[in-house]
Amino acid sequence: MRERIAALALRQVAFGAVSLIPVRFERSRISQPFQDGGRTLHCISTRMRGRNLGEPERPKIVVQERGGVLSVVNEDDEVCQGHRTEPFPELDTPVPGKT
Repeated sequence: MRERIAALALRQVAFGAVSLIPVRFERSRISQPFQDGGRTLHCISTRMRGRNLGEPERPKIVVQERGGVLSVVNEDDEVCQGHRTEPFPELDTPVPGKT
C-alpha cells in the first residue's frame, strides 16, 4: 500500500510530476491511516529539492483510501493536524554514494 501511495504522490504536480528539472525527496513522512468523516485518510509530506535554488519546497497531500482505490483529496492542512507521522522511505530519493 505504501508503494502505491508513493507512486500516487509522484504523479502530482506539487511533487514535481511536470518538472523539467529532476527533483529529489528527503525526510518524507506519512501518517497512519485515520478516519475523518467516515473516510480513511493518509497525510503525506516531504522536502523536495531541485526545482529552485533556494530552500526546499514542502509539498503535502491528503490521500483517501476507499475500497483499495487511492485518490488525492484537496483538503486544507487542518485535517492532518494532530496525527502522528512516521518516516516514509518509499518516497525518499536515494542519494548516490550514501547508504
